[in-house]
Amino acid sequence: MKTREEVTRSFSEGLCLFMERNGTNAHTLAKGVGMSPTNVHMLRYGKSLPSLDKLANLADMGMSLQEMFGCELAAKIAENSGLVEEGSSTSSQECSSNPYGILEDGLAAMLEKVRGSRNA
Repeated sequence: MKTREEVTRSFSEGLCLFMERNGTNAHTLAKGVGMSPTNVHMLRYGKSLPSLDKLANLADMGMSLQEMFGCELAAKIAENSGLVEEGSSTSSQECSSNPYGILEDGLAAMLEKVRGSRNA
Protein backbone atom coordinates (compact mmCIF):
# COMPACT_ATOMS: atom_id res chain seq x y z
CA MET A 1 0.00 0.00 0.00
CA LYS A 2 1.22 3.48 -0.79
CA THR A 3 2.15 5.90 1.95
CA ARG A 4 0.38 9.24 2.27
CA GLU A 5 3.49 10.90 0.87
CA GLU A 6 3.42 8.64 -2.21
CA VAL A 7 -0.31 9.26 -2.74
CA THR A 8 0.21 13.01 -2.38
CA ARG A 9 3.09 12.94 -4.86
CA SER A 10 1.09 10.85 -7.31
CA PHE A 11 -1.89 13.20 -7.02
CA SER A 12 0.37 16.22 -7.50
CA GLU A 13 1.89 14.76 -10.67
CA GLY A 14 -1.53 13.84 -12.02
CA LEU A 15 -2.95 17.28 -11.30
CA CYS A 16 -0.05 18.95 -13.09
CA LEU A 17 -0.56 16.73 -16.14
CA PHE A 18 -4.31 17.37 -16.08
CA MET A 19 -3.76 21.13 -15.92
CA GLU A 20 -1.18 21.02 -18.72
CA ARG A 21 -3.39 18.83 -20.93
CA ASN A 22 -6.32 21.21 -20.49
CA GLY A 23 -4.34 24.46 -20.60
CA THR A 24 -5.68 25.33 -17.15
CA ASN A 25 -3.91 27.66 -14.76
CA ALA A 26 -4.21 27.67 -10.96
CA HIS A 27 -6.75 30.51 -10.89
CA THR A 28 -9.08 28.85 -13.39
CA LEU A 29 -8.84 25.49 -11.66
CA ALA A 30 -9.38 27.09 -8.25
CA LYS A 31 -12.58 28.74 -9.45
CA GLY A 32 -13.86 25.51 -11.04
CA VAL A 33 -13.08 23.37 -8.00
CA GLY A 34 -14.17 25.89 -5.39
CA MET A 35 -10.90 26.56 -3.60
CA SER A 36 -8.30 29.29 -3.43
CA PRO A 37 -5.39 29.47 -5.89
CA THR A 38 -3.10 29.01 -2.86
CA ASN A 39 -4.74 25.64 -2.15
CA VAL A 40 -4.31 24.64 -5.80
CA HIS A 41 -0.60 25.46 -5.52
CA MET A 42 -0.38 23.32 -2.37
CA LEU A 43 -1.95 20.42 -4.31
CA ARG A 44 0.36 20.95 -7.28
CA TYR A 45 3.46 20.90 -5.12
CA GLY A 46 2.45 17.87 -3.05
CA LYS A 47 1.80 19.74 0.18
CA SER A 48 -1.79 18.51 0.65
CA LEU A 49 -4.59 16.35 -0.72
CA PRO A 50 -8.07 17.59 -1.63
CA SER A 51 -11.21 16.75 0.32
CA LEU A 52 -13.74 14.36 -1.21
CA ASP A 53 -16.00 17.18 -2.35
CA LYS A 54 -13.05 18.82 -4.14
CA LEU A 55 -12.23 15.45 -5.76
CA ALA A 56 -15.83 15.33 -6.98
CA ASN A 57 -15.42 18.81 -8.46
CA LEU A 58 -12.16 17.78 -10.16
CA ALA A 59 -13.93 14.75 -11.64
CA ASP A 60 -16.70 17.03 -12.88
CA MET A 61 -13.98 19.03 -14.65
CA GLY A 62 -12.78 15.83 -16.34
CA MET A 63 -9.90 14.62 -14.17
CA SER A 64 -9.80 10.82 -14.23
CA LEU A 65 -9.30 8.48 -11.31
CA GLN A 66 -6.03 7.32 -12.83
CA GLU A 67 -4.83 10.92 -13.10
CA MET A 68 -5.82 11.56 -9.50
CA PHE A 69 -4.16 8.56 -7.88
CA GLY A 70 -2.08 6.65 -10.39
CA CYS A 71 -2.78 3.23 -11.76
CA GLU A 72 -2.12 1.06 -8.71
CA LEU A 73 -4.25 3.03 -6.27
CA ALA A 74 -6.97 3.60 -8.86
CA ALA A 75 -7.23 -0.18 -9.29
CA LYS A 76 -7.47 -0.61 -5.49
CA ILE A 77 -10.29 1.97 -5.33
CA ALA A 78 -12.14 0.02 -8.01
CA GLU A 79 -11.68 -3.18 -5.98
CA ASN A 80 -12.85 -1.51 -2.76
CA SER A 81 -15.93 -0.11 -4.48
CA GLY A 82 -16.95 -3.68 -5.31
CA LEU A 83 -16.67 -3.19 -9.07
CA VAL A 84 -14.00 -5.87 -9.42
CA GLU A 85 -13.12 -8.79 -7.18
CA GLU A 86 -10.36 -8.14 -4.68
CA GLY A 87 -7.08 -9.60 -5.84
CA SER A 88 -8.34 -10.16 -9.36
CA SER A 89 -6.03 -9.29 -12.20
CA THR A 90 -8.89 -7.47 -13.94
CA SER A 91 -8.23 -4.18 -12.20
CA SER A 92 -4.54 -4.03 -13.10
CA GLN A 93 -5.29 -5.18 -16.65
CA GLU A 94 -7.96 -2.49 -16.96
CA CYS A 95 -5.54 0.13 -15.76
CA SER A 96 -3.01 -0.65 -18.46
CA SER A 97 -5.43 -1.40 -21.30
CA ASN A 98 -8.42 0.80 -20.48
CA PRO A 99 -7.72 3.32 -17.74
CA TYR A 100 -11.06 5.07 -18.22
CA GLY A 101 -13.30 1.99 -18.07
CA ILE A 102 -13.96 0.17 -14.83
CA LEU A 103 -11.68 2.53 -12.90
CA GLU A 104 -13.84 5.49 -13.83
CA ASP A 105 -16.88 3.50 -12.70
CA GLY A 106 -15.13 3.17 -9.32
CA LEU A 107 -14.67 6.92 -9.17
CA ALA A 108 -18.27 7.48 -10.18
CA ALA A 109 -19.49 5.20 -7.38
CA MET A 110 -17.31 6.97 -4.82
CA LEU A 111 -18.40 10.41 -5.99
CA GLU A 112 -22.08 9.49 -5.93
CA LYS A 113 -21.67 8.78 -2.22
CA VAL A 114 -20.06 12.21 -1.76
CA ARG A 115 -22.78 13.96 -3.74
CA GLY A 116 -25.45 12.06 -1.82
CA SER A 117 -23.99 13.24 1.46
CA ARG A 118 -24.00 16.84 0.17
CA ASN A 119 -27.73 16.64 -0.51
CA ALA A 120 -28.60 14.97 2.80
